[in-house]
Amino acid sequence: MSCKRRFTTYERAENIPLTVVRRDGTREPFDRSALKASLLEACKGRPGALHQLDRMAALVEQDFPKPADRELTSEEICRSVLEQLRNIDSVAYLRFAAAHLDLKEVREFASLVDDLL
Repeated sequence: MSCKRRFTTYERAENIPLTVVRRDGTREPFDRSALKASLLEACKGRPGALHQLDRMAALVEQDFPKPADRELTSEEICRSVLEQLRNIDSVAYLRFAAAHLDLKEVREFASLVDDLL
């Protein structure tokens, strides 16, 4: 009080980054650019999906907003991406699924195609 100055503090929400748990158990920070590169590969040559990549990557991050959900498996992220791709481009959906799901048999892939039809 004697210095006659005013001090103000500001609070801000802590931004806890997403952590991805890979199939082999390793953990790494979520990398939106890696997701976009993967989406770009799946959407290569597809006319409608390319312009929506940034939005899809952002929506995947927003799918898991709770602090308790800040550690995700790569499969959870894959399922979130597939949910969005299903509505945008079926070929990109199948490409992404083939590259990122742990499909053991052709029947599992055929099941994905049947679900689209």
